[in-house]
Amino acid sequence: MLLRYLVLLLAVAAVAVVWVRYGDTKVTILVAIMALGVSVLRFLPSWPWRWLLDPRPSTPEQVDAAAEALARSASQQWMAERGRRNLEDAHSMAIRWSVDDRYSRQSVRGGTPVAGDLASVIDDFVARPRRLVVTGDPGSGKTGLCVLLTLELLKSSLPERRVPVLFQMSSWDPDTNFGNWLVRRLVEDYSWLAEPSTYGASACAELLAQQRLLPILDGLDELPEGRRTAALDALQRDFAGRPFVLTCRADEFAAAQGDRLLKDALVVSLLPLDGGAAASYLLDSVTGTGLAWWDAVISRITDEPTSTVGTALTRPLTLFLAQAVYQRADTDPSELLDERRFPAPEDVERRLLDSFTYAAFDDGRPAPPGPGRPARPRRWDPETGMRTLTFLAALLRDRRTRNLGWWELTDLVPRWVYVLVRVVIGSVGTSVLSAVLFGLFGAPGSVPTSGSGRVRSWHWRWRPSRPTGHGGSCSGTATAGGSPCGRC
Repeated sequence: MLLRYLVLLLAVAAVAVVWVRYGDTKVTILVAIMALGVSVLRFLPSWPWRWLLDPRPSTPEQVDAAAEALARSASQQWMAERGRRNLEDAHSMAIRWSVDDRYSRQSVRGGTPVAGDLASVIDDFVARPRRLVVTGDPGSGKTGLCVLLTLELLKSSLPERRVPVLFQMSSWDPDTNFGNWLVRRLVEDYSWLAEPSTYGASACAELLAQQRLLPILDGLDELPEGRRTAALDALQRDFAGRPFVLTCRADEFAAAQGDRLLKDALVVSLLPLDGGAAASYLLDSVTGTGLAWWDAVISRITDEPTSTVGTALTRPLTLFLAQAVYQRADTDPSELLDERRFPAPEDVERRLLDSFTYAAFDDGRPAPPGPGRPARPRRWDPETGMRTLTFLAALLRDRRTRNLGWWELTDLVPRWVYVLVRVVIGSVGTSVLSAVLFGLFGAPGSVPTSGSGRVRSWHWRWRPSRPTGHGGSCSGTATAGGSPCGRC
């Protein structure tokens, strides 16, 4: 958008200079030439010989190099993310899964296990990539499973050398073809793949077309309700016979699936932790004197697993948040036992999310490095971060949704702001341009006068013309009545 404004400003400047220097006749010629140029550029892509201007497509060697580089970069990226999310301890949570009985007829075949722990579902998929759908309640560990599965696939030697790439479904604009969206996201997340001199002009598109990608699609439920079914239809249509991983909340997946069946898909559901597994995780992850603060909580989890805190802490996400929030010496996890303050599991989760969010902004460590990006200082202080998140949460509440697509962010700005910005930019640009032009050439039609009342003729050139008349005097004399002599 800014480039368009700049081009328009330069065009206006060119027209103004020609008008001041040469007059309106040549301005007409210049405008005609510019209009012709715009027309040519507008229709150039449809000309039969446009291939002469296009970069050369990627060679097989360049596609192979792109796949290898993508695998290395994704491995570095998700290794850092695993550390940031503390997913090294995910296996110690003893998260279990089972095949969803509603889809067991089409998903259980060929010796596939019907239940197991987190490691077993990852190992089974690594050995036999397929269509895998992972469902579960909020906070059951679906995203963590995606990260761990991506890393395991990157470490393995995959059949057909498919590279796993994790995509967030919330960034999909349903008006865009699903395959095109995958390619665009790949270019945006790994922009160096679009470097023609290294990987050619079509490496990302070729990776998808040659089935060299294994999409791991996290968060179907983050799409608006009416778009989830369209996403499933796109997967059925665009990825027929191809392996992928899809995660979604259980109820949302059932509603989006309806009477449709994802052919050859294994649908598994992540189960809540039992009280003993949650207590064991806390005992293993909390060390030193801090363990004494957890005694009452651990007792409540094991003795009363259906209590408010017991129900809340059997969710892997909530259990992780509790361990992270109360690891500081000045915090006391026994406050979670107060059922007057926290009458429902959701109240416990809300308390932990608020505390964890503030602690994350208050963390003085630099942001972790990414592919081609060094570590950098945190950009948000806790107050600013919480204020921004509160604004977005209130907006979603008012809209009665929990989804906010990236393409909807511009709707948050009132229309009058866009109009005001354009008016200000146009006014400032016009003022600067006018000052520059009038400073160089003067205002059209102006004539400088001397203090004695004698007037010089001024022609539109870079310097004034030589005076004409007798004896080198000025070409005209101002009379008392203000009338010139007529020879100016």
